[in-house]
Amino acid sequence: MNKFVWRSGALLTAIGISSSAFGSHGLKSIHPSLSDNQLSSWSTASNYLIYNGIGLLVLSLHPNFTSSTISIPNTSITSSEITNSSTKTQTRSIPSLGIRNTSLTSGMKVSSGRGSRFRIAANMILFGSLTFSGTIFGLVLNREKLGKILGPLTPIGGSVMIAGYILLAI
Repeated sequence: MNKFVWRSGALLTAIGISSSAFGSHGLKSIHPSLSDNQLSSWSTASNYLIYNGIGLLVLSLHPNFTSSTISIPNTSITSSEITNSSTKTQTRSIPSLGIRNTSLTSGMKVSSGRGSRFRIAANMILFGSLTFSGTIFGLVLNREKLGKILGPLTPIGGSVMIAGYILLAI
């Protein structure tokens, strides 16, 4: 499990649930002039945070994401076993992780390269979600002041978010 992606997913989900509750129960009382369309936009932004938060939680558990780096603290791998001897270094293939003829020593991290696409995708989903939903929140609250700045950023955030999911698919 990637802790950064897990925590990001949990925070996005919590922010989405909180903003949805606020939109349903408090937003109209603070900003009584908001239209139904603006309240619907707020709800959409909240929902996207929840969906993408759950997506990041699931992604952090994906086998290719979690197996991209292995850490072997205080051990070295020999050809027949994992021992506690930190003085040995052996060349070893681990086909299930896509690692071939790699020297492993005590405390060394070995990257198989398969997880980099997942890390990039996770960051794109996180950045895209925050940008997409954040700009919608800003536009709902103060379109007159922030519209020219935030308006063009909303579809960029959405596009980056979508591209992150496409990167996972290829």
